[in-house]
Amino acid sequence: MKAKKISIPDNLTSIDEVLEATNMMWIAEQHELITGSGINVPNHKAIVRADNKAVLGIVGQNYQPVQNTTAFAFLDTLVQKNKAVYENVFEVDNGSRMIVQAKLDNDFDVRAGDTVASYITMMNSFDGSTPFKVFFTPIRLFCTNQLTRAWRSKADSITIKHTANVEAKADEAFKVLCAAQKYFEQFKVQSIIMAQKILDKKMVENFISSIFNEEEKRSTKTYNIIDEVLELSENGKGNNGNTVWDLYNGVTEYVDWYRGKDDDKRIASALLGSGNALKDKAWVAAVNLC
Repeated sequence: MKAKKISIPDNLTSIDEVLEATNMMWIAEQHELITGSGINVPNHKAIVRADNKAVLGIVGQNYQPVQNTTAFAFLDTLVQKNKAVYENVFEVDNGSRMIVQAKLDNDFDVRAGDTVASYITMMNSFDGSTPFKVFFTPIRLFCTNQLTRAWRSKADSITIKHTANVEAKADEAFKVLCAAQKYFEQFKVQSIIMAQKILDKKMVENFISSIFNEEEKRSTKTYNIIDEVLELSENGKGNNGNTVWDLYNGVTEYVDWYRGKDDDKRIASALLGSGNALKDKAWVAAVNLC
C-alpha cells in the first residue's frame, strides 16, 4: 500500500477547485469482468479510473461508486461558512482510496508553544474496503504528526449521507462540526494531562511493554525501534523526555517520519496500516499512565 500526499494551493473554497488543482478530477467507471478466454465473470465488476485506466477495485455487482466530487462536496459548507481551510489530498494506491483534509479554526496549545491543529479527514474508497466516514484528526504542528486514532475508533469518526440537496448538505456539515468540536475538546483535556504527568523509569518501562511486548519476546529490530522512539521522546521536535506527552510523541514522530525507507509506504502505513495501529497502542498506553 502506498499513499501520495498532495498539498492544496491556498484560498480554494470548493472541492471541485481542489480536485482540479491536484489533478484528481477523474471519474470512476464500472466495467464488466471477463476472463482471458472471454468468459463473463458473474456478480462482480471492476471499478476503473477513467483517466489512466487503472483498476481501483473488484466489487460486487450491486456496488455503486460515489464520485469524489460528490463524496467530498459537503466539506464546501465547512470551508465557506465555518472558516475551515482545504489543506491536503492523499491518493492511496493510485486512487483506490482518496483522502481530503480540511483544517478547522480550532488550534490549541497542549503546553506553551506546543500547538495542535484540528483537522476534518475524509476518505472515499473505490475498492469496497472502507466505509464512507469523516474522521477527526489532531495534528501536532511541531512536526505535523497525526496524533491519534484517526481511522478506526467510533469516537473519532462520524458517518454522513451523500446528498445533492443544499440544505441536507448544510445539516450534515453542522453535525460533523458539532461532533468535531466535542472530540477535540476531549482530546485537548487528555493531552494537557499527559503534558503535566512527569515520567519515572517504571512508567517508561510499562509504556514500552504495552506497545512492544515483554522484554524476552523482543527481536533486535524491536530493540532498535524502542531506542529510536526513546531518543525521539527526549530529543525529537518539541520533546524533552520529561512527560507522558513526550513519550507518546516519540512514537508518533517515529511512525510519521522515520519508520521505513519508502516515503509513500510510510504515509500509507501511518494513515491506514500498521503504523497507525502502533500509534493507537501508544495512545492507549499513554492514557493508562495518567
